Amino acid sequence: MKVVELEDMGERFAEQLHAARAGEILVVVHRGEPIADVRMRVAVADESEARDSGGERAQRRFSIVPNDPRVYRLWPPLCPGVSSAELLDEERGER
Repeated sequence: MKVVELEDMGERFAEQLHAARAGEILVVVHRGEPIADVRMRVAVADESEARDSGGERAQRRFSIVPNDPRVYRLWPPLCPGVSSAELLDEERGER
């Protein structure tokens, strides 16, 4: 997996797509926040939808996956029984 800044993705787009074609998973970030994954396309749910969204040739080979929590594995909680809101409140104190 390779992290790529959005600006770098635009400047070296072809190079980045070649890396994805070779099997590299690219995580595109903007200001430190992951916004998309770019990877080799393996399956298409609806081929007509892929053609309608533009770039038929590119759509067959590459897929841009949105930053969707369902895509990533769920890690076990680091502090079971305590919510993140409680931890943040404790960290912030009485601000």
